Amino acid sequence: MTRYEIYLEIIYRGLLDIRAACDDREQCFAQSDHLHNMPALLRDFDNEELHEFYWTAMRPSYLNSCKPERRHMFDELWAELEAFRAKS
Repeated sequence: MTRYEIYLEIIYRGLLDIRAACDDREQCFAQSDHLHNMPALLRDFDNEELHEFYWTAMRPSYLNSCKPERRHMFDELWAELEAFRAKS
């Protein structure tokens, strides 16, 4: 999977989670806060600083604010992103 495809899958899963958790305001906020900068990252995809911001700020923020049972929904995608980080 390409890095671009990974981000698209994160958005897709995040939106599914928002739909599934529509009665859980806190989880919906955590997920929407996690996803809201993704379009800018995709628009300026060659900007490595945005990828680093996602990894060091957005991802940890999500992990700190999401429901414990949802913390692992992106683990395999994040492992793939981490491999891209290691290459750069």
